[in-house]
Amino acid sequence: ALVLVCILAVAGVMLYPLFKKDMTVSKVPPPVPDPLKTTGTTIASLPPSPPKPTVAANEYPVIPVKPVPLPEPPEPPSFDSVVKKVRELGKKKEAAFLRLWVDKVEFKIGDSVSYYFQSDKDCYLVVFNKTSAGELVQIFPNRFNPDSFVEANKKYSIPGEELDIALEVTGPPGRDEIVALVSDERFDLFSENFDEQPFFEVSKKNQALLEKISGNIKMTEKLDLAQKRITYSIIN
Repeated sequence: ALVLVCILAVAGVMLYPLFKKDMTVSKVPPPVPDPLKTTGTTIASLPPSPPKPTVAANEYPVIPVKPVPLPEPPEPPSFDSVVKKVRELGKKKEAAFLRLWVDKVEFKIGDSVSYYFQSDKDCYLVVFNKTSAGELVQIFPNRFNPDSFVEANKKYSIPGEELDIALEVTGPPGRDEIVALVSDERFDLFSENFDEQPFFEVSKKNQALLEKISGNIKMTEKLDLAQKRITYSIIN
């Protein structure tokens, strides 16, 4: 019993600081005095806020604005660009239903030449000649056959077997290229007016005409075109 009393006494001595700490009453700090109440000053009596500084309109920083360049106008079509675009029309689709031929594959300067074509179906046709001299001539339609409509299984000749006229090979030596463009819809590339010339030749210096043909090409590109072309040689 004496030992138990000693143990309890020792435990009490060791635990006393802990109980003492928990039982200590924390001191509450005194309230901070309100300067408005202690001095008797009201909000209305406070000095007004200083005015905000103003900046003159001409003192704002100027931000440079880069001018937006306007797109350059497209270059006017040239004769060479028109020839290139015309030759590309319908190039991806061959007109297998159309036969296109000439009398022979080689001509001398001064020879007469005739062109022939025949279609297996009704269609609309434009035929032009890119000559060895670099000229571009529409040979069908023409003054003698002004309508571009072609009947199926009918043989056509240019200038026409019933006409007392002939087309002469003018040269220079080289190759002439005959291109036929075919469509199920009527279209116009160069001209339907043959008052001044029986076979319409595209002038290299007529800028208004080149612009008109360029516009016709853009409209024709929307059609389902097919192409057939042949070439022949020209010698002295």
